[in-house]
Amino acid sequence: MATTQLSFTLESMPEDWQICHALRELIANALDEQVLSGTRSIKLYKDKTGNWHIRDFGRGLQAEHLSQTTSAEKQLRLADTMGRRGQNLKIALLTLQRHKVETFIYSPFGVYRFNHGRTMSENNPTNRLHLIHDDRSQPLKGTDVVLQGITQADLVTARQFFRKYATETLVEQTRYGEILARSQAGGRVYLNHVLVCTEPNYLFSYNIISLSKSMQRKLNQIDFVVEPSIYRPRIQTMLTSAKTQAVQNVLIKQAKLSTPDDQRDELQWPKVQAKANRLLAAQTGLTQIEQTVHEKTSGYQVELFNPSFPTASRSESSAPKAGTLDSFAQQRQDQPRYQFVEPDDLTETERAVYNQHGQILTLLQINQADSPPVRVSEAWSVKINPALGLWDNTHQSLIISRAALDDLPHFASALLHALSQQQTGAKPSPRKIETALLSYLGQLVEALVE
Repeated sequence: MATTQLSFTLESMPEDWQICHALRELIANALDEQVLSGTRSIKLYKDKTGNWHIRDFGRGLQAEHLSQTTSAEKQLRLADTMGRRGQNLKIALLTLQRHKVETFIYSPFGVYRFNHGRTMSENNPTNRLHLIHDDRSQPLKGTDVVLQGITQADLVTARQFFRKYATETLVEQTRYGEILARSQAGGRVYLNHVLVCTEPNYLFSYNIISLSKSMQRKLNQIDFVVEPSIYRPRIQTMLTSAKTQAVQNVLIKQAKLSTPDDQRDELQWPKVQAKANRLLAAQTGLTQIEQTVHEKTSGYQVELFNPSFPTASRSESSAPKAGTLDSFAQQRQDQPRYQFVEPDDLTETERAVYNQHGQILTLLQINQADSPPVRVSEAWSVKINPALGLWDNTHQSLIISRAALDDLPHFASALLHALSQQQTGAKPSPRKIETALLSYLGQLVEALVE
């Protein structure tokens, strides 16, 4: 029987975590233990003294569990468990202490509580957790986390992070996870049953439970924020593999909308868009050739005519301003299609590069107030322009491909190309663009030399 002081230094600590985030980690640990130990359901309840409990009936927390960075048994059951990072339990405890929530952890291996004397020391770093462990065995099975100073609202908010407690209706179960009805706030994205974000313009909510090796590797490399680039490819795979009529009907309805601006985000992804168009074509009874035509025309009414028919007959049955497929293809080629990305949705690295456009314009003696907007697009048709930056007269904007944000030289060259195209007109010749580029380069050199 002994009392031991435990101290842990955390490499990183999220400053924006609230009580609900800490409770989320404690609940996740309890749910994981329920699965790993094959024991009965966890309990979340308030006792007669006003304290809240997070109670599992597993094997009990041991002191060495607090030193783990990863859990080998959880890595073997990624589809069933939620915890990835061993240090999240310590982060949760330190967060609760910062918010003055007194916490006691009871298990057959003793009692764990905050060591306030060490924590309040002037020499204690803010990312260091101090606990006292009394190793006297407790008469219970599992782990009981007792919390003094939280509210029912804190616990309700924490429960909303979990698919287990969510109210979304299951639309289809795929081999990669669940496609769910979207919530009022938008599409909720869960990874292994835990909410990572809400996408306001998503068509569905998703619970991804089959993680690719690439996803697992990226998740192990990040701290707390899950970038959309991690989960979007898997969601696209879930939708393209969906077989239920419920999902297909929603995709068909989206495909019927006239413009991309009216559609949800998933319909901007090429493979999902192609599937939606195929479903729409099949529903309207088009032949395979007509399906291909329909996919390429984004909802235009397609009519097939026998070339031997008189021109007058074809004109009478055609809608006004009808044209041939060749003329439509040329029209489409002249009209780029964008998938704009707002600056706040860029990664930190991309945003740092993007924010240099003001300095570049200043070096070129271009007043930012008079300059057209510089917008970022995920992609556009490769047949439009091979450059990574262009001027779009319709949007009155300098459009930069997101691919150009990988470094400053790449971005600068794309921006200069777009500016040169703006200066030389809507359809400039390569020679005119080259002349404008040389002029801008001369101005840059002059500004730098001065």
